[in-house]
Amino acid sequence: MRARALVVALAAGCDATFDVRSQDLGPFRIAAIGTEEGRASAVIWSGLGLYHDDAPSLEWTLDGEALGSGWDVAVPDAGVLGLTATSPEGVVRQAQVRLADPGPALGWQRYAVTLGDDLSIDARAAAEPVAVAQGVAEGEAARVALDNEAGTTARWMVADGRGTLLELDPRTVDLLAEEIEFDDGEVAARTDAGPGRYSLLGLVIDGQGANRWTWIDVDVGATTPAFEHRGRLLDGDADTSTGLVAGTIASAETPAGIALMNLEPVTDTAQQDALACGGAPFRLDWLAAGRCTRPELEGMRVVLEVTPGGE
Repeated sequence: MRARALVVALAAGCDATFDVRSQDLGPFRIAAIGTEEGRASAVIWSGLGLYHDDAPSLEWTLDGEALGSGWDVAVPDAGVLGLTATSPEGVVRQAQVRLADPGPALGWQRYAVTLGDDLSIDARAAAEPVAVAQGVAEGEAARVALDNEAGTTARWMVADGRGTLLELDPRTVDLLAEEIEFDDGEVAARTDAGPGRYSLLGLVIDGQGANRWTWIDVDVGATTPAFEHRGRLLDGDADTSTGLVAGTIASAETPAGIALMNLEPVTDTAQQDALACGGAPFRLDWLAAGRCTRPELEGMRVVLEVTPGGE
């Protein structure tokens, strides 16, 4: 995702309900706000998972003055962008950020690393990373590195608070499929969290407001085929050779909250149905952010950009 800014409680002095120091995405919260292509944008964590069944209410301000509601709100180039997000249950969260020019789009790489009992930064830095396409084997840790520039720092959150994130340097994090308890900086207990798909939200901050975010999925111990869409992984043996895949959305008990049925490669977006919540091609992060809901996507034929060859 190319975004102009995101809120960081530590650096932007925003409401305490938004705080990237909390690595676990659990209850309803604003995970990021900013602008994308001149319009207000946000990641609203539903508290359910990487999907919304009911849309949150969004009210935007600029320098304290009302700006608009919902998702397609035009934003000037400068000022303090504020957001009040209200969940369907009435939970209210607020955040704000001073806008700045965007940086380059984020890239990333997944690696597998073998870690021992010593989880210190020095010990983990000494582990040899091996580049992987989508995930790691059970017993291995997943290392994710963003291509952010010098002078910026990555902050990380994990969907549903599942697994443990250990930052390595200003751009890199290690994901362990374990629940790890620390006591005065020392490992006190380690419990296996099991195989499956783990979803990370990486935030890159520069202290000036020109910050970006991206979702990255990592499979641990995967036994079924998957294909990649903008950092997210979806189950299915899809032909990704054209860079575009069409599929029909069905609600499902999957990490993404949906499954894509009747997959086929396409060369354009002609197969996509008209969506009330977004354009073409479809982006899975719209569902995670709250722009789209599962009920309005149910049964819709969509086209997604995919990574050819699963690389």
